[in-house]
Amino acid sequence: MTLPRNNLRMTFTPIENLNRVTIQVWTNDLDHPLRVMGVLKGKNQLELLMETVCIDHYLDFSKETDYGGRLPISIPDIRAIACSPKNIVDKLERGF
Repeated sequence: MTLPRNNLRMTFTPIENLNRVTIQVWTNDLDHPLRVMGVLKGKNQLELLMETVCIDHYLDFSKETDYGGRLPISIPDIRAIACSPKNIVDKLERGF
C-alpha cells in the first residue's frame, strides 16, 4: 500500500451516530483504493485523531452550481472549510 506523499486522504464512516467511527485511508492502489485503518469509539477519540494528524478543514458538498448557466447540469460545488477538530466533530454530531 502506497500513500501519496503529504496528501493523506482520510474518510470517516459513522456507525451508531458517533459512538463508533470507521477510519479509512485512500491509496493509489487501483484494485484496493480504500483501506480500513480502524474503528474509533466515541467523539473524543475522533477529535483526538483529527488533532493528532492536523485535520483543520472539512469538505462541504451541500451546494450545487451550474456555473451561471454555463453547464447543462448542476454539479456539486465542493468547498474546503477551515475549522478546528472540535468544531468539525460538533458539526458531525449535530448532523445526527
